[in-house]
This record gives sequence, structure tokens and C-alpha cells, in this order.
Amino acid sequence: MEKIDNLSNGADFVRADLHIHSYGTDDGSFDVKDEQMTPENIVDTAIQNNLSIISITDHNEINNTRLATEYTEGKNILHIPGIEVSTTQGHLLVYFETFKLLRKFYGKLHISDDKQRCTQGIIECLDIAKPLGGIGVLAHIELDSGFEKVIDRF
Repeated sequence: MEKIDNLSNGADFVRADLHIHSYGTDDGSFDVKDEQMTPENIVDTAIQNNLSIISITDHNEINNTRLATEYTEGKNILHIPGIEVSTTQGHLLVYFETFKLLRKFYGKLHISDDKQRCTQGIIECLDIAKPLGGIGVLAHIELDSGFEKVIDRF
């Protein structure tokens, strides 16, 4: 058994959290009330808890994602630029290789002034993300407002 346990399967496992919301009246998620949830505090806490990869994915906002990306430079942690888009069909997490690509994606979204809604659907958001190398993941699919319950055929 020890011989089997020592075999390499080619996979490296790391601790990660790819769905984090941050505070900020103009820069973070509209629904985060904890003023301690700044990008810097999030990164420092992740490092203290031995996370290797994180992503701040605020609702319909990217400014704190930029701050986190800058703050992680030179630190032993990877921040993946991302966003949680509140589409007409449910929430969609979208990740990009760089903040510049995320910003291009964000510039093509139609976000309400209060930042609580995006007027585009999931497929349209994925179509915007695809040429930019974005990866989409459905969020909260188990909720009544989740994609699988909003769109019956899924």
C-alpha cells in the first residue's frame, strides 16, 4: 500500500477559493457590508490560510479585482482576475488570464447603475468572453434564481 501511496498521478493539489466578494461602495460587491473585506485583507488572509490561488469575483464590478491583482504581485499566491455577472438567467462566474482581458469583457456588459443587474443572458456573456479566452462557471445553480431552475430545459 505504501508503494501505491507514493506513486505520482501527475496532479498537483492546491488550496484555492475562486468565488470571493469584496467590500467597496464603488469598487466591490454591492451586497458586501463588512468593511474588512478589502482586496488587501482578502489576499493577506488567504496567504495566512495557505491558499495558493484566489479570485475576487465581485457582483458586476471589477475595480477590487484590479487592486487584488496588483497587491498579489511578488507574493506567494496567484490571483485570477474574475467577476460574477448577475445575468438575466442567473449568476455567472467568468475568469480571465489577465485583468486587461477582464476589463475588455466588462466594457461590453450592460450593467445597471446600481450594479445589481446585467441585462444580458448567460449565453451572450459567454459569447463575449470566449474570444478573450474567458472561462465561465455557473454560480448558485441550486438556488431558486439559479440557471437550472430559471431555464427549465436544463
